[in-house]
Amino acid sequence: MKFREMRRGGQQLSEAECLAVLSRNTCGVLAVLGDGNYPYAVPLSYVCCDGRIYIHCAKSGHKLDAVKNHDKVSFCVVDQDLVVPSEYTTYFRSVILFGRACVPEEQDEIQRAVEALGKKYYPDDSEEHLREVIAKSGPAMSIIRIEIEHMTGKEAKELVRERRRQTDGEGAQTSYRICEKGLPADAWKIREEVFIQEQGFQSELDEIDDTAAHIVLYDVGEAPVATCRVFPDDEAGVFVLGRLAVKRECRGKHVGSEALEAAEAYVREKGGKALILHSQCRAVGFYRQSGFREYGQVELDEGCPHIWMRKEI
Repeated sequence: MKFREMRRGGQQLSEAECLAVLSRNTCGVLAVLGDGNYPYAVPLSYVCCDGRIYIHCAKSGHKLDAVKNHDKVSFCVVDQDLVVPSEYTTYFRSVILFGRACVPEEQDEIQRAVEALGKKYYPDDSEEHLREVIAKSGPAMSIIRIEIEHMTGKEAKELVRERRRQTDGEGAQTSYRICEKGLPADAWKIREEVFIQEQGFQSELDEIDDTAAHIVLYDVGEAPVATCRVFPDDEAGVFVLGRLAVKRECRGKHVGSEALEAAEAYVREKGGKALILHSQCRAVGFYRQSGFREYGQVELDEGCPHIWMRKEI
């Protein structure tokens, strides 16, 4: 069978990016041909292993009967669905695949699949305890395997643009300095250029600048190229990252990622356990690549959509 191609190829994810979406998420929707030939779509836990999808289920039930009666299935995972009310849109990313499903019978494959599921959902569990749980629940459990025949992923054009900005070009070599005694001139110069002149923000300076740690990155010629600030949150062990700005001519050279790495190193040194930040919605994709995840609702900051994100360190 020839599967349909995506109409908007510019928003299409690569195979590797699709597999990354499948690997990092924990819930997907399986669509099968159910009772009376009605479509049956069910949300469930899964693991992507060896290029296949494995799902655990009971020894009997609607989806198991459907798979046995008709092996053609579809599976969908939503990686991001960030509602941006002011733009009447969402910054989304998702993967959909088509394949053939079956119930494997070889015990070695079943054991590998169940262990992979256990490690995905309880990565800190011991091997011994995991085997005990599997031995206890195994007799009542069945496994569904999906062999992927066709897979496509798509993301919002805003995320495409942001990702291209952050990943195009060669890696940069930078050094950084940390100032804990007020806002340094180099940091202010970059923030004024990026946030005020370029993006149109007005309320750039605040009292936090007096007590935050300011990180400034410099290129090999000692010219300042990026900055951010870090300060403790009210929650113990949590630090707030803010005002991350990269000069226009240095974007797409991984300088922003290096600023994040410098901030994380500082937080670790201070004994912090997590970083949070109030991201512009158009930059969510960039922060997600470094391990941050959204929480809460979209908020407007001087008319620009923002959302809180967090990363455990």
